[in-house]
Amino acid sequence: MKLGRRFKALLLGTSAVLYATGLAAWALGWERFKTDHGLGPEPSPLRPAALHAHAVAGLLFLILCGYLWRAHVEPGLDRRKKRRLGPALLCLLAVLFLTTPLIFYLNDAQARAWAGEVHAWAGALVLAPFLAHLRAKPR
Repeated sequence: MKLGRRFKALLLGTSAVLYATGLAAWALGWERFKTDHGLGPEPSPLRPAALHAHAVAGLLFLILCGYLWRAHVEPGLDRRKKRRLGPALLCLLAVLFLTTPLIFYLNDAQARAWAGEVHAWAGALVLAPFLAHLRAKPR
């Protein structure tokens, strides 16, 4: 099912911001970007800003996914087009959506770190099926 031009632009723009801020937050957590003010290494002071921007973009993306589900995913599932790319993309998005509250609300630091790793890997992997889905010709 084809999406409107404005909605598609909003969805792609939000996706780009989401991916860029997620990548920035991940990169700013590296040892290379940590600062030391005498109390040991701390994450870059830019990392919280990247995480906040990522969270806001994620909320907007979640709202857009509600419309996307009804206008695009359900009709596509009924037509059985793009049978491999669509479900792969849906599975990765489901992992991202399910790990987000775990990152915020788990009390166990080790479990929260595990959820963060799963979220980061799913976020890194989601780009390939997303781009392939955009480029694939309907059958």
